[in-house]
Amino acid sequence: MQNKNYIIEITLLIISFAYFFFWNKYCFGKVEFNNESIEFAINTFNFTPYVSYYFYLIVDYFFSKNLMLILGNVLIPSFVFLMIFKIFEKLLLNKLWAISISLLSISSTENYPFINFFINFITGGDYFDHINLQNFEIQGFPIPSFSILYFLIIYYFSIKNFFLTNIQIYILTVFWFLSLYVHPLDGILGSIFWFFYITLRFILKKNITIKNFYIIIGLLSINLIVFYFQIDFKSIIKLEVQDYKSYHFLVYFIIPVILLMLTINYLKVDKIEFLQKFLSIYILMISELILILLSIFGLGIEMKILGNRITMFLLHFLYYVPVIYYLRRDFITYNQYSDKTKSVKKSFLLKILYFSFNKYSFIYLIPINIIMILYYILTISHFYE
Repeated sequence: MQNKNYIIEITLLIISFAYFFFWNKYCFGKVEFNNESIEFAINTFNFTPYVSYYFYLIVDYFFSKNLMLILGNVLIPSFVFLMIFKIFEKLLLNKLWAISISLLSISSTENYPFINFFINFITGGDYFDHINLQNFEIQGFPIPSFSILYFLIIYYFSIKNFFLTNIQIYILTVFWFLSLYVHPLDGILGSIFWFFYITLRFILKKNITIKNFYIIIGLLSINLIVFYFQIDFKSIIKLEVQDYKSYHFLVYFIIPVILLMLTINYLKVDKIEFLQKFLSIYILMISELILILLSIFGLGIEMKILGNRITMFLLHFLYYVPVIYYLRRDFITYNQYSDKTKSVKKSFLLKILYFSFNKYSFIYLIPINIIMILYYILTISHFYE
């Protein structure tokens, strides 16, 4: 019986492996590959991400270049897709929603070709002109494929159980500590996240003693200081005011926060449940906002670098997860948390929400998933010989 719990995960891993295998066979070398080598990153930023670099050297020394291509373009991206699915499934408690968001997530690129593909498909336009003609942003060895997978795995175990033991907290601290040496930007974001997460857990008195708190915060602070003196910040930090598109700020931050506030107010969300399930998401949002505000005021990372990678694949989708989770609860749960004297109009709206996001969500999620799968298949068929 236990193995049946992983049938979907195994199936998704096999399908994603098969897809990236054929992508690598027919598309690699024919599309624009916009992820630079690790040597380029080291020379550009005068910083060596030792974990990623030594992993690269081991594979390069003991194995062939073909294995490196398989790892960076096929195997690790397949596990990236699986971990994205596991994170959304953990938070949403629904496999179909998790698959849908995961498929959308890995389609993300700088030029957003899938959005144009989708719009042209449903409007009867020439959607074939908008297939993906570059590599997926999760491809490349060891960065970004390995660095993205590393972040996803640590984050997944950080949120797997709100009541973490002291041993689990220390183990996760070590891995967040090392994240700076897997990918600098992901490491900065992860270190800020874990700093705030541990601090809030300490304030909320969630199994963290004052001694453990000071040890963990001290380790993270020392690591960031050492990192500061190692990396050439002049290469990645722009000491001038940078623009951040108001559209991005609206879609990634303002809208999900407004929707959450309306949901909490209207559906009478249990505050304890909210903190236990979704505290980590809003700590990540605050961490990203800190980096964005620093960049806007001329003291931060280049926006193009900040807007890619883990923010693109995970964070900007996570910010909508709590709203989806609460809107798709069954009608009995709505009744439990909403006013007992609710009006007929409110009762009717709750039923619409339940039918739209829960009971009949498959009516639109399955067709959208089919369109996304078509998008992926057409990408390969375009280069098939």
